[in-house]
Amino acid sequence: MNNEKSVFKCGAENGLIFGLYLSAIFFTCIYGNSSFMISFLGLVMFLAVPLVIFAFMRRYHVTYPETSTFSNLWTLGTATYLFGSLICGIVTYIWLQYITPDFIVNQAKMALATYEQIPEFKNHEFTSMLRKAISDKMLPSPIMIVFQLIWATLTAGVVTSLILAPLARIGKNNKQQQ
Repeated sequence: MNNEKSVFKCGAENGLIFGLYLSAIFFTCIYGNSSFMISFLGLVMFLAVPLVIFAFMRRYHVTYPETSTFSNLWTLGTATYLFGSLICGIVTYIWLQYITPDFIVNQAKMALATYEQIPEFKNHEFTSMLRKAISDKMLPSPIMIVFQLIWATLTAGVVTSLILAPLARIGKNNKQQQ
């Protein structure tokens, strides 16, 4: 009897964990202004993303070596990124839309204040465009930000998984050890 999980089921299960991990990174980015340690933690977590994906791929290779092909591992990594980014997207949307609805406007105003303090940027075109976007309420909505994050994460995930898939196959697996 074959108890092997499909690569998509493993990707969905890994995606749940990865989505929570990405959500934690989101919160460290949101609250990184308040503390150096939070900001540093967020940076370390962000840089560790490929290691987390590698661990998922390697576990799949060790558990199911007979079907652990390059394409299956690449699909696993991509599916993990897809499901994880969807979960993080839901968390991000709820946070930006309902919990801190003024976050985007406040960040834009804070950026504008920073740019206006720099003499080279005080009358720069970018500063005037940002000022106009704030006054005309043309800043991106939470759903627009979430979709951009999902696309960026998925694109990075496809490329990262492409690089990590052959590396996850290096070394011994359970069948070779027996």
